[in-house]
Amino acid sequence: MDMQPINPQSNRVLCWAILIILLLASCSAQQPAVTASFDSSREVDLLASILGQSEDHLGPLDLLSLDEELKRYIDDYVNPKWAGEAKIRALRKLMFAPDRLNIEYDSRRTQTANETFRSKRGNCLSMTSLFVAAARYVGVDANFQVVKRNPTWRKSGTIMVRNAHINATGWISGYRRYVVDFLPETVIDEKDSYTIPDLHAVTLYYNNMGAESIINDDPAGAIRYLRSALAIRPEFADAWNNMGVAMRRLGRFEQAEFSYRHAVALDSNHYTAMSNLGHFYGGRGDSSREQMYLSKVESYRAKHPYYLFFKGREAYDQRDYEAARKYLNKAIRRKRDEPEFYLALSHVYTQLGNHRRSDNNMRKATEYGEILKQHDDEQEMDLLIKGPSISVGYKATRIPSH
Repeated sequence: MDMQPINPQSNRVLCWAILIILLLASCSAQQPAVTASFDSSREVDLLASILGQSEDHLGPLDLLSLDEELKRYIDDYVNPKWAGEAKIRALRKLMFAPDRLNIEYDSRRTQTANETFRSKRGNCLSMTSLFVAAARYVGVDANFQVVKRNPTWRKSGTIMVRNAHINATGWISGYRRYVVDFLPETVIDEKDSYTIPDLHAVTLYYNNMGAESIINDDPAGAIRYLRSALAIRPEFADAWNNMGVAMRRLGRFEQAEFSYRHAVALDSNHYTAMSNLGHFYGGRGDSSREQMYLSKVESYRAKHPYYLFFKGREAYDQRDYEAARKYLNKAIRRKRDEPEFYLALSHVYTQLGNHRRSDNNMRKATEYGEILKQHDDEQEMDLLIKGPSISVGYKATRIPSH
């Protein structure tokens, strides 16, 4: 999840989809080296202060552990003599059927397999962990799979969030591959989807928990989770970006700068870290480096539904209602189920004197608002408008309806 402060006048949860825009290769020549501001000895000191000592990390985490109660529950509904496909269908029914666990999607819960079983709630990583653990228990091959999809976004208070998607995959009888996805409408691109080791899934758990701690205004707690993630996977760019957000919130600006820049060094297309860096430098009066980074994300941001939404609000405040109409219509074309877009467009049409279209958009705002109440929607998100952003990965939009 990537975080960044946004317009405080709009504090609802927002979701949308966007296309990633490839940047011109010539931009990369302007980007300063990640270590440009730090000599080698200072880098060593900064790394030590950011990553901490072993006692600053959390203890071992078994994401897939099953307690005896959960094992007995699985035994009651899955016959070990069944074929692999029958076991997979039974496990999916066990998780979501109304007369079974009936697990509900909860965007704010990143949990282990056992915790998901007990709470009957969880996000995509939580659900996938429970399925993978249960499948292995009944003798079915199962692994975590990262799914590459076009990023979408959520707003949490004054923070924008980017999430990716994860599901479960494995082989039946050694030659037939299956995928269990908790986002049924997802079209999976097999070329861009890939399995990850269990230990990498643990780093996703720690990164999520760190990001959620930042959202809950606990940056000090977030640092411990993020240190634990980076101790396992030091090349995890999202965790470095989130570390920058946590450090900045604690006023540790040198560590924040180093973390942001290290994220960009690890992933040259990490637009969230670039955005965070640009705003970091802007806040410190370094307009040259501010523009250097923000120019890299400008074309990408221009396709961002919420950026278009804010541009529409800005035009509305300036009483340029025709420009506001154009911005909001563009935002709706990229995210058609966001009620706040229709609400704003309704106000624009009122100012333009078109009351029929104003009423139509107000009705759509109401309709989509009701839908969002029924589906606790949280989708993948990537780029932020202003200020710090964090990267929380691997949460589903909604649970299956069956």
